[in-house]
Parts: sequence; structure tokens; C-alpha cells
Amino acid sequence: MSSASCNNAPAINFLVYNPSRMAKRKARRPTPRKTRGTTGLKPGEKMSEYPQTTVRLPPDVHDLLERTAAREQRQQWRVLVDAIKFYAGAKG
Repeated sequence: MSSASCNNAPAINFLVYNPSRMAKRKARRPTPRKTRGTTGLKPGEKMSEYPQTTVRLPPDVHDLLERTAAREQRQQWRVLVDAIKFYAGAKG
């Protein structure tokens, strides 16, 4: 005799569809995506039309830029624009 026939438990077919055993899915609301603003410094300007510049920064200066932008809740490029304008105004 095989060991399967000695077992007195009823055979259970796990492949049978049973809605009461299925996991319930919660309906999710679509989460709004945060998009980058397309406006430049002046109304009607687009950032994509600005010339692009690449700058290499030491890690400590980059961290300072990130912290400053986060604290002021502004984009990093806007913090840099203000810093450059302030520096140029203080020098000139």
C-alpha cells in the first residue's frame, strides 16, 4: 500500500478557484506625480530653452547645495542663480 492511501485526510485541490480564499485587493487611487516645473525665472520662459552648463563641485560643496535647496524648498539651479547674482553684485 502506498503512504497516500493510508492517509485518512480528504484530498484538497488547491488549484480550484475559491473566491473566499483569494486575497482581497484594495482599490488604489492613482497617486499624483510630481512633475518638474517648466517655468524659468520670468513668466513665459521655459527652462528647456536655457543654455546648459555642467559644473563639478567638491563633495562638501555639493552637500551644502543640496541642503540649502532642501531647506529653502527650491530647485538647486535657482539657488545657484541667486548665489551667482549675489556674488557678481558683491564683486562689481
